Amino acid sequence: YSREKMQLILMLDSSPSCKRMAKVYSKIATESAKFDDVEIYDSPNGYSHSVYDPRTKQFRLLEREEIDYTYHWNGFQNRTIIYFGDYDAQESIRMSYKYNDVHWFFQRSHYEDYTDENNKRYISRIAEQWKDKVTVHQCNNLTDLISAVRNMK
Repeated sequence: YSREKMQLILMLDSSPSCKRMAKVYSKIATESAKFDDVEIYDSPNGYSHSVYDPRTKQFRLLEREEIDYTYHWNGFQNRTIIYFGDYDAQESIRMSYKYNDVHWFFQRSHYEDYTDENNKRYISRIAEQWKDKVTVHQCNNLTDLISAVRNMK
């Protein structure tokens, strides 16, 4: 299964651990669907199971070959992947960051030890782990998201 697109890939974690940000993720998907150059995936824990179909204006389940293509994001090459989610997608990020530009809007607020200082240290460790190949943005609430987007420009 091979396809070549120049579109931006948006992956949204819909797993229970990201339920605090579910409304924000839904709004992001709704707004992103208005653009032709965004491919939107529902990706609980970084594993895509459905993709937004602009013709029907609904998410549809991925077919077998599409699941193989998106597993650990291994079918994407020279793409920009924007992932909204928590730590569960680390394996997919590790498998794809060498071939793609990955921006991870990281949510960590479900941890008991969550504080701004702990979160900043954790994000720094993640960024160091990925050797600056992955851009990690704190995204535990709407304020974090707005700040991260401003810093991207």
